[in-house]
Amino acid sequence: MKKKKMVGKKVSKKKGNDYSDLVVGIIVILLVLGVFWYFNSEMNIGFSPGMSGTGQGDGGNDGDGRDEWNKGKSDILTSEERKIFDKINEIRENNGRTPLTLNPTLVASANDWTYTMKKNNKFKHSKKYSKLYYEIISMADSASDNVESWKDSKVHLEIILNEGLNEIGVSRINPFATAHLI
Repeated sequence: MKKKKMVGKKVSKKKGNDYSDLVVGIIVILLVLGVFWYFNSEMNIGFSPGMSGTGQGDGGNDGDGRDEWNKGKSDILTSEERKIFDKINEIRENNGRTPLTLNPTLVASANDWTYTMKKNNKFKHSKKYSKLYYEIISMADSASDNVESWKDSKVHLEIILNEGLNEIGVSRINPFATAHLI
């Protein structure tokens, strides 16, 4: 029995205007730039509205002591935010926990969410940030009242006292406050 030889048909690329590789390349570049833009704009790192206020009346127009485009201040917390940070660590220390350290990335994300709540006048958890960090939010007349509301809530107090958490970022734009913890 003779073996049959398989003869394949040669496939050659069309000559002319085949732009498919170019189109795929452009799509990949656009996707990469889109992902970069998304994470940069969503995290607002380095240029978050009000990220670097001092709480000393630095140009904000809505009474929160912030300038929306304020950059380069040495302290990333307002005086009200510093009170929240200190009071949370006081609660932890009074319960035998180590104090949390301030994380600028968490401050930026907390600022972004607090600013969003203020801008939209809606008090709710972030779908984005609450997937990444422990998030506690409050709406109260003062920083002390924000922390007291968390202290009086069993769920929020458990988060504050969680021994596995080491870092925090806080934000307050009256009456809203956000804390992100990891």
